Amino acid sequence: MSLTHTHDHALERGRLCVVIATIVINVIAVSPLTFAPWSDWRTGAALNVVDNCLLVGFTVVRRDALLARFLLFGVVVGFTELAADAWLVDYTRTLDYSIGGGPMIWRSPLWMPLAWEVVAVQFGYIGLRLWERFGKTGLLTVKGNIGGLCDFKEWCAFYSHHVAVRAKSDF
Repeated sequence: MSLTHTHDHALERGRLCVVIATIVINVIAVSPLTFAPWSDWRTGAALNVVDNCLLVGFTVVRRDALLARFLLFGVVVGFTELAADAWLVDYTRTLDYSIGGGPMIWRSPLWMPLAWEVVAVQFGYIGLRLWERFGKTGLLTVKGNIGGLCDFKEWCAFYSHHVAVRAKSDF
């Protein structure tokens, strides 16, 4: 059973292209920016603006109700993540965003909720497509493939000095 309009293949193809474009843009842009000494919180915010312009722009122009639902879900995920960040910063002291500079919301960079919104849309939409095509097996590939993207972004943020992550042994 498909959760989208199966008769509109152009909408489906466009939606898939936009979501994959956000993934590709981030991988291509983040890799070299890790080594740029001038890269700071503005870099993360700019990438977030590009991603959201693509996703929201497509949703508005194509009147895409499915992608709109994913975006709403992503915003909820993003703002919920603020509590997790605050806990990691204040209580476990294993996360420190202060070295990245820039405006903050609670204990996270201002742009962080929308960055998680994009990740939730990527996971959710690709996961839906894989589930429709391959069932439960398709969902397992989401963690392996897209989950690796989150690990990659975290690694890049750490090495570009946007975030400090401490292991338990660092206390």
